[in-house]
Amino acid sequence: MPVVILTGGADDEAPSEHCADWLVSQNDRFHLHCLGGHVGHYTFLDFPSDKSLIGKADIFSDHESVDRRKVHEQAAETVIQSLKTR
Repeated sequence: MPVVILTGGADDEAPSEHCADWLVSQNDRFHLHCLGGHVGHYTFLDFPSDKSLIGKADIFSDHESVDRRKVHEQAAETVIQSLKTR
């Protein structure tokens, strides 16, 4: 079954070159998709219920060029498209 591995270019917790790239090299049915050079590890998380934490805690802060909601939409669309090409 095809697998899409989503990454962010600014992921310091699990950098693609140490994690996702290796996984992709293990199976030719794995496909790597980077969601942007400034997308970090925690960008994949939802926003906190306490909105005052946005921009104050690392896990709720993104590079100024990153719109977390748009990254989530792009991730969902990438997954949906991968299912259509199976």
